[in-house]
Parts: sequence; structure tokens; C-alpha cells
Amino acid sequence: MSIIKIFLFIFPFIIAGAFQIIWLKFGLFKSLSYPVDFHKTFRGKRLFGNHKTFRGFILFSPVPGLVFYLLHQFDWYLPFEFEVFKNYSPFLVGLYLGFAYMLGELPNSFLKRQLGVSEGTTASRGLTKYIGIINDQYDSVIMTSIALYAIQDMSLKYLFCLALVSGFIHYLFNVILFLVRIKKHPY
Repeated sequence: MSIIKIFLFIFPFIIAGAFQIIWLKFGLFKSLSYPVDFHKTFRGKRLFGNHKTFRGFILFSPVPGLVFYLLHQFDWYLPFEFEVFKNYSPFLVGLYLGFAYMLGELPNSFLKRQLGVSEGTTASRGLTKYIGIINDQYDSVIMTSIALYAIQDMSLKYLFCLALVSGFIHYLFNVILFLVRIKKHPY
């Protein structure tokens, strides 16, 4: 699998992330901003916090589906040997993978809340900081890869390559967003 094919596969998630930045930055769809943890706690700490809302799930999840659908209208956009795009609607596959992407953020948020890490940040020092930065780049990528593996026959080597490169591209986009002052941190 080439880097270009991986980039074209994750492009719908990049677009979804761009839309997410827009609706968060401009406060769009605030009525959907209710926390998915319903303010519940575990050991006296919130499960996920106020940043994980229904707005994210409802608005992010369908965007990869729409982008996959639109890209599959072009002959040059091949489904990367993924049979799933031949057997199912590209929109439904993208919706499913977009939802998995959002689900992938929840375990990391839970862990960070239990460790006392503030929302929207990572641990401030030591090994925990670097583990947190890596986890922030790969949490959703790993869950999306697992979801793809569940519906698409592929080798674990292929899946690992897809996840590794996707996480790195995710990090590069975060650095770009930091450099253009859209994000506060490059991770």
C-alpha cells in the first residue's frame, strides 16, 4: 500500500476533522453539545468530560461517509483493493468508520480524566506526557483500523502499516494546524 493510497483513504477523515474545527471554533450546533458521559463519574472523576459531546458524534460521523461517497463518483478514486466498498455503500462504510473514529477517542479521554489531566490537554511532564501525545494521535486511528479490519479482509501487516502511516499523517496535520494558529499545541 502506498503512502498516496493511505492518504486518499484517510482524506475523508481529514475533511471531517476540518469541519469539526469549524463548527467548534464558531460555536455551531451548540444545542448538540451535551456530554456523552451524561456528567457521570467514576472514582469521583468525570468519565470523559465536557469535550466529548453528542455534537462530535452526530456531526463528525457522517462526513467521512459523504466524502467517501463523493470520491467514489470519480473513476480515478479506487477502493484500494478493499472489497467492502464493492459490497456496501461508500457512505455507509464511511459513516461506520467515522463513528468508530469518534468512539476511539473515549478510552483515551477516560484515562486522562482518571489521571487528572485537564480536558483539551495532555500530561504536563515525564514519560506520561509522551505516551499521552502518542495516544492522542493514535487513539482514533487504532479504533478506525479495528473497525475496518472487522469488515474488510486484510493482513495484520497491511492493517498495521495503514494505522502507523495514518497516525503519522494525523500528527503532521496537527503540526500544520498549530503553525497556522488554529490549534494551541502541535499534538
